[in-house]
Amino acid sequence: MGGNTMAKKASDAIVSQTGNHFYGAGGLVAIPAFFSNYVNFTGRSTRREFWWWTLWQTLLTIIFWAIVIGFVGFGTVGKDPTILFTALLGPILIALLFGLAILLPGLAIAVRRFRDAGVHWGVFVVLQVAAALVPVVLNGHTTLSSLITLAIGLVTLVIEILPTKNPPVDDTDSWAEQ
Repeated sequence: MGGNTMAKKASDAIVSQTGNHFYGAGGLVAIPAFFSNYVNFTGRSTRREFWWWTLWQTLLTIIFWAIVIGFVGFGTVGKDPTILFTALLGPILIALLFGLAILLPGLAIAVRRFRDAGVHWGVFVVLQVAAALVPVVLNGHTTLSSLITLAIGLVTLVIEILPTKNPPVDDTDSWAEQ
């Protein structure tokens, strides 16, 4: 399997059934697939597409913060809190910009993953709203709030792990999840 076969987009038959030109993308292709579908809330995304992007996002985040912590931890900024704050301001702003840049595409791929697993996108919205409101509603009950938020996270994770329901059919040689 050469590099070209991984970079190809999904066939027209798959695209018409899933509403996603990169349905089933994996490896490095998951990165452009993620950003190309940044406002695609109507299509579907395979586990492969979802989890490859999750892997890349996690690796980039770990590498970024390891570098930042390395500079701070090895004393290149010193012990003066003002210098430390100034040194961390840039990386924190970069992290915030990255978070903003992936917010919409992240919501879109999660909605597509839920839909691909056969779960209505509204369930994703309800889970996210509940996760945001639980700490506010249960203010002062941190243990209960944490347990409920953890349970919501686990439900979300289980749905994101579910296999494709009613996979698209393609007679051509497609790399999408069958």
